Amino acid sequence: MGKVLAALLFIGGPMAIMQVLYRIVDRKGVKTAKLVEKFPILKRRKFIIQILIPMLFIVLFGIISVLCNIPLYAFFIVCGAFVGIINGLAVTIMYTS
Repeated sequence: MGKVLAALLFIGGPMAIMQVLYRIVDRKGVKTAKLVEKFPILKRRKFIIQILIPMLFIVLFGIISVLCNIPLYAFFIVCGAFVGIINGLAVTIMYTS
């Protein structure tokens, strides 16, 4: 039970913080709109990108962390922060659409 609580804390906390920071930095969606203009696939496939990119990152970073003996809490924090950034991007795209 303690490991599950630690995982939720170390993943959920950074994820929420990064998503809020993304929305604060790009409140009106201007920077995200410029990014979507450069990469229109972000708007067309936003749900796939919101699911597929974090999943691939977690798997690849998980393999790297196991091979390099990175502590589990560091893995949780980095993955939570990355997923928070991707979710912040996806939420901003949805708000500006």
